[in-house]
Amino acid sequence: MKKLISILLALIISASMMLSAALPVSAAETTVFTDVKSGDWYYTDVSYVTEKGIMQGTSGTHFSPKGSLSRAMAVTVLYRMVGTPSTSGIRLPFEDVKGGKWYTDAVKWAYKNGIAIGKTETRFAPSDSITRAEFATMLHRYVDSNNLELPKFRTLFIKDVSDIPEYAFEAVRDLYKAQVIDGRDDHTFAPYDTITRAEAAKMLHMFCYVSELSLPKDEEKPPINSEVIETTGQLVIKEKKYDYDGGNVTILNIENQTAKDLTLTITAKYLDSDGDVLESETRVIKGFPANFRNYVVFYPDMKYDKLTYNVELAEYKDEAYMKYIAYGSNVQVISEAHYVDILYGNETVNTTVVTNYKMANTHKSEDLLVCADWVVFDKNGEIFWIENYHGWHSFFANTTQKKSRIWLRSVPWDDYKTPDSIKGECTGIIAFRDVTTELMFLK
Repeated sequence: MKKLISILLALIISASMMLSAALPVSAAETTVFTDVKSGDWYYTDVSYVTEKGIMQGTSGTHFSPKGSLSRAMAVTVLYRMVGTPSTSGIRLPFEDVKGGKWYTDAVKWAYKNGIAIGKTETRFAPSDSITRAEFATMLHRYVDSNNLELPKFRTLFIKDVSDIPEYAFEAVRDLYKAQVIDGRDDHTFAPYDTITRAEAAKMLHMFCYVSELSLPKDEEKPPINSEVIETTGQLVIKEKKYDYDGGNVTILNIENQTAKDLTLTITAKYLDSDGDVLESETRVIKGFPANFRNYVVFYPDMKYDKLTYNVELAEYKDEAYMKYIAYGSNVQVISEAHYVDILYGNETVNTTVVTNYKMANTHKSEDLLVCADWVVFDKNGEIFWIENYHGWHSFFANTTQKKSRIWLRSVPWDDYKTPDSIKGECTGIIAFRDVTTELMFLK
């Protein structure tokens, strides 16, 4: 009976970990503002930035989401994000920033750290509204001042890219690739439009999410790209082969360089050293977005010498929801040992390795379902865990969630040791097979 209880307890612990890890990790789902309703696209963003103390309301009951953001407000929210450090001893050249104002310390900090400059040598213009390009530039300077490198989830696709002022181009490019900022519904960025408080809340919410995933610039990236590169004029395909669990895995890094959403039909063949076909498979990826990068994982659970493949393209006419899912390469790995006294008196450890991916659904209104392969690399750049095509995962609209995958392995009690190569932070990728709405899935 004790043996049965031990096994049941281990299963209950694992199940409870999976359930708790699937809950949203975004801000509180309520606000005190009468002008921010639960159905508004910016509701979660306003909830997050106010709950974190990054932004405040314009009054006790109003957030003024459609109101403009002033230059003083812009530097103040960034100053709060860095923890409001002391500005003692910093002198300003601006005649219109007096001591004791609510924004004085923020302007001092921003000026000292190169986050913001004046409109002239002596005028900061704290009450002037800030444009979308100007706010993106401030946020990008904040990234540089903290020595961070933003993740790159997608390539730049903005119709009015030629209208972006030269000083702001790098900022808009990098923040767009990281999905911190989005274009308008017509795929324009509108760099000279005044940024609204709702747009700023959205940008800051996404920035806080991806900044937690960002790596210091000198930290090594996962070695998922090799020297094998195929360019078709429409796609750029990079590939790398790995040894894993007695077999081989090949990961394709595919970038759609066209302005069209596509359906990819990939026919793959696994060859032995003599060039004979051991096995073949066909993978269809619908809704591969324009100017987007995705991974495709080929894991046939066997040894092979080489993978060959052919890719056929067709234009995809429906909504390509894949572009709305963002994730970072940093994966938190938690390893726990559960003692289990199993049958025949063998003492073993049931090793539970939980890999936490932070992911976001950036769609303003649609809940999405994700079908994907999950891969985690150890600190040596080798695959230590892969979950191939594991069902569907739900992501609520306009939220950040933590998704956990659980990897179990039993070893004799005396032999148990958690490998140093998987302790703490590792890196990982998610290879999307399909992303759709729950309604489409039910159909």
